[in-house]
Amino acid sequence: MSDRIDEGSKTLAKVLLASMLIGVGVVLVHPAYRATLLSMWKGDLSASPIWESNRDYYPMNSQEVEASREYSE
Repeated sequence: MSDRIDEGSKTLAKVLLASMLIGVGVVLVHPAYRATLLSMWKGDLSASPIWESNRDYYPMNSQEVEASREYSE
């Protein structure tokens, strides 16, 4: 029984490692994700192209975010 548990945890670790590597690969290859990573690093998410496209696509949500920012200040 213990061998099966160990195998399952090893398999899960491999899957998680593979997904992390794929995620890093996507960030390295896709320019919008690279720019988003850089804007997150600089602390200015509003400069992220993904944030901008989401704001344009979901105008109601962006209004709620702007309202909550104004309220918190």
